[in-house]
Parts: sequence; C-alpha cells; structure tokens
Amino acid sequence: MMLLRDGFPILVIFLTFIPEIQTSLFEGKLISAHLLCRHGSRGPYSYFSNVTQIKWNDHKQQLSVFGIRQSYDQGKYFRERYNNFTAIPLESIHIKSSIKDRVFQSTEAFAAGLYTPKQEERFKKDLPWIPQQIDVISVKHDYYIHGVSSKLCPTIYNRVTDVLNSKQFHLILNDYKEAANKYCRLAGFPLDSSINSILKCVYGMVDLIYASKAEGIALKEWATNDVQNEMIDFRRKLNNLFFTNKGISFICKGGGPLLGLILNEMSNTLATAPEHPLIYVYGMHGSTMSGFYGSLGIAVKRPPFAECTALEVRNINGTNYVEMLSKFYNSKSIKRMRIPQCGKTCKYDEFKRNLRPMVNAAPSKYCSEALKVSNEDETVRLLLTLTGLSEDEEKDYNLY
Repeated sequence: MMLLRDGFPILVIFLTFIPEIQTSLFEGKLISAHLLCRHGSRGPYSYFSNVTQIKWNDHKQQLSVFGIRQSYDQGKYFRERYNNFTAIPLESIHIKSSIKDRVFQSTEAFAAGLYTPKQEERFKKDLPWIPQQIDVISVKHDYYIHGVSSKLCPTIYNRVTDVLNSKQFHLILNDYKEAANKYCRLAGFPLDSSINSILKCVYGMVDLIYASKAEGIALKEWATNDVQNEMIDFRRKLNNLFFTNKGISFICKGGGPLLGLILNEMSNTLATAPEHPLIYVYGMHGSTMSGFYGSLGIAVKRPPFAECTALEVRNINGTNYVEMLSKFYNSKSIKRMRIPQCGKTCKYDEFKRNLRPMVNAAPSKYCSEALKVSNEDETVRLLLTLTGLSEDEEKDYNLY
C-alpha cells in the first residue's frame, strides 16, 4: 500500500489495508470529536512550459481558490453533522494547524465553514464569519513537517544513500531513462544527462499532472493517458524501492506523539464531563496524517486534498465508545472505518489500551545512527525533498 505526497504515491508500508464499512450506526451522546483534515488543493511544485493547455496562476505550492472551497465545504459538512452547533458554544471548539502556509489557510477556511457565528458574536452583522484562534501543532507532535535531513535524522539519510547505490535503483533508472528523456523534452524541461535532472523532471511532471487534474486544467495532447501512466509508474517504482527499505519504513510510525495528544484530550474530556461536546480540529500536511495513520496500524493511501478523518467519542447507555470515520471531499457521505484490534465498534478503554504503546513510537528515537559520509550528497538531499521525507527542504531548496 502507498501513501501519497500532495496527491500522488510516496510511501509503501507493510500493513494490511483497513477497508471502509457502512456509515455510522452510533446514536449515542457525543462527548468529543477529533477532526484531522488535510489541506485543500494546491499549486504544483513546478511549471513546465508545454504540459497544460492553459498557464497556471503563479502560486507554486500554495493553496488554490478551489482548495479554499474544498476546506470550507468540509467544515460546513461537519457543522451540519453536529447539528449546526446549536448547543455547542464557540469556546468548545479548539483548532490547531501544521506550520505551513497552505495548511494554515485551509484550516482557516475549514473553521469558517465549521462555525457560523451568532448575530451577537459578529463584528459586522451581514458577515457570517469571525476570526477564530488557531494554534500551531508543535514540532513534538508534527515531526516530519520539520524534515528529516542529515542533521535531524542521519539514519534515513544513510538508508537513502544505500538505495541510491543499489543495483535495483539503477535498473529502474535504465528501464525508464529513454521515455523520461523523451517526455521531459516534450514538456519543455531543460533536461541534461544527470540523474538529478531526470528525477526533478519525473517527480515534477507527475506532481503537475495530479495538481492540474485536481483543478480541472487540461493537459496538452501529447500528454496522453499512456504517457501519464508511464511517468507515474516510473516514480511509483522508485518510491517503492525507497520505502520498502526497512530502515526507511519506520516513518509510518511517526504519528505516535500526535496520537498521544489526542488520547490525552479524549481522557481529559471524559474526566471533566463538560456540559457541551468538545470539538478538536487539526489542520494537517499530508505527511502528518500519514504518520498518524501509521501509528494506528493502518496502511491507507496518503489522504487526498481536503480529506478529513474523524475520531468521535460517544456515550451509549453509560459506556463510552470511539468511532473512526473518513470524509472525502467528493463523497456526499461519511464512511466508517475499522479500528485495528477493535473491529466495527471500539470501547474507549479498549481503544486507549490498544493504542497507548504506539504513543512512544516517535521518529526521533530511530534517528540516532551516525552519519556514514561527511558531506551531504546532492542527489540524496533532492530525493529527501521529492519523496516528502523532508518537508522543510521546500523552504530553502529551489527545485525547478
């Protein structure tokens, strides 16, 4: 199974996919809801001159207008799910966001859809919106958003170096090199003979394809489905090679600290027995959600733009239960998911007992290996960026 980076595959982990089952059957009293939502559709990392029929607006990596609409609509959906908050005051809503511009903007849009202020709360009577407090998810709970470069995690750096030096890597590269050269030149990419140049083009082209499809932007006639699939397959095989490496695949456990935060919030809410349900919103980057899924023992595709996962705690006849649901933007209904080791329903005590050991699965504990080489290899650093292992490289490494 693969996780996705901003709409396409990056990560393979050895877990069993947990299928969706019927929609929620719970009718009990809502105690708390924990909503984890990925940011909406964004601009691509690169603009190739001859791939799309029309030019993209200049907002590389930034949230698009459609992405804002996605997040707003998702917030509106959950507002309606929780009965328009007729009995839930604003102070019962707690919002956090990953420290990324597009994530923060998405979270703001989600919050606007989630809560419509009462007339007495509005600073302008005809404007059904008020600013809401949004806190930043700390680095302790959002490890991968800050990257895993050689300084932060030499273990991953060493494993990527091992893969680059492997026979399998060069066999895959040779199998697709001719096609990549052809399509990169058609795309208008300034290709040279280096491995870095090919990697930049292939990863960038596939990213542009997915971003354009999300926005409804048509591709040039030469970029047929067969061409797209060949480039996607090339990158998929490269990513499979990287993330089936046992030294790298521990990234799927990176959500342990975040899971611990949510378990504590559930526990505190139940202990204090508030008058109104508490709603916790977490606006996230894709890598954060991927790590969180891994901490639950779930191998799912990295969530598409604006997808939300809800963990709801409800009391039914005096017993507390946890329910896990998934809401895709294009889906009209929310789908219930099986919680590992619990099945269709999960008592809160059982949920906490089963998942508490995963809280300590922080990525930092795996990163103590000494760096094998003295200087960072440019190709390794590039791949850390392209595969999504190092989110912070976006800030200081000009890809295209």
